[in-house]
Amino acid sequence: MSPRLSADLLLRALAEPTQFLRYTPLQREGVVRFAERANLLAAVAARLPDEPLPSDLRDRLEGATIVAAEHARKLRWELAQLAPVVAGLNVPIVVLKGGAYLCSGLATAQGRMVSDLDLLVAERDLARVEAAMRAAGYQSLSQDAYEESYYRQWMHEVPPLIHPARGTVVDLHHNIAPPVSRVRIDAALLLADAQPLAGPPGYRRLSDPDMVLHLCVHLFHDGELDNGLRELLDLDGMLRAFASAVGFWDRLLARARLLGVERPLYYGIANCRRILDTPLPAAFWAVVRQAAPPEPARRLMLALMRSALLPEQAARPSVTRSLVVQLLFLRAHWLRMPPGMLVRHLLTQVRRRGGFKTKEAAARWAR
Repeated sequence: MSPRLSADLLLRALAEPTQFLRYTPLQREGVVRFAERANLLAAVAARLPDEPLPSDLRDRLEGATIVAAEHARKLRWELAQLAPVVAGLNVPIVVLKGGAYLCSGLATAQGRMVSDLDLLVAERDLARVEAAMRAAGYQSLSQDAYEESYYRQWMHEVPPLIHPARGTVVDLHHNIAPPVSRVRIDAALLLADAQPLAGPPGYRRLSDPDMVLHLCVHLFHDGELDNGLRELLDLDGMLRAFASAVGFWDRLLARARLLGVERPLYYGIANCRRILDTPLPAAFWAVVRQAAPPEPARRLMLALMRSALLPEQAARPSVTRSLVVQLLFLRAHWLRMPPGMLVRHLLTQVRRRGGFKTKEAAARWAR
């Protein structure tokens, strides 16, 4: 079965779960393999009605569901363990991304893999929070002095921290975009609009519009698209969940203008429309599309993004897909750094890693 057909069948199964039960065995196998590559097999299982399945298929879906449930349990446990560590600091702690979706009870969190815990604090509080975490046993994952300097001087987060006993990785942010990037975001605006989060006390999450905008910035400016389809589904799920709130679409547009992220919002909305058929108000889309790049850049970018967002079935990516991913990776770095800094960084990466590698590829290389 062709990867394109498997992708289409997976998207249809996610949108209309009962369709999956009507697929032929060959079609179901193609969807399962594709979903496994996209880290979406548990999400497929979570959407299926409670009907009998062939034993081999049932076992694979149940296995993915158990793994996703364990991810969720570990994340909630880490939040509970971290709460008393930072409680005495009187610092607002905002949970980002998968942790926020899970603790907010969003439907998109059902069956979602959540590997790391992402947190946001004010830059003025960053050193105190990191010091408290280190005193509680967390250790830095930075590999050398260059990586340490790279994070602390240029990035919007400190080097990832891991608790050696629990094995949980925490990404501690002070912004959602690097301070040297072309997208300059005032993190104080995000923190000011954050709202209480269900779960362990003391945590907050971004407002509904800011959650959408953060995901758009992360997905289309960071260049890490290994889980791109999963995150696009997160975006689709949030838009559907928040759509019923009075004034949501107007607030989303207003926040995008205030934060200066109209272009990432365009890419998020455009890809949701093209790939997932996300329902949107016509007036909202008419405003959003004004932030699109001029032709032919718009058409080229959407084609590249679609190719990168839909993973391949094969364990090793094709030459074409590898080229597309590398181009978007380099584009993301162009957006994240001034030209001189970018050249120095890429040359250093070639020397340290033997080439331009995404974060996931670099992790595999390190092993």
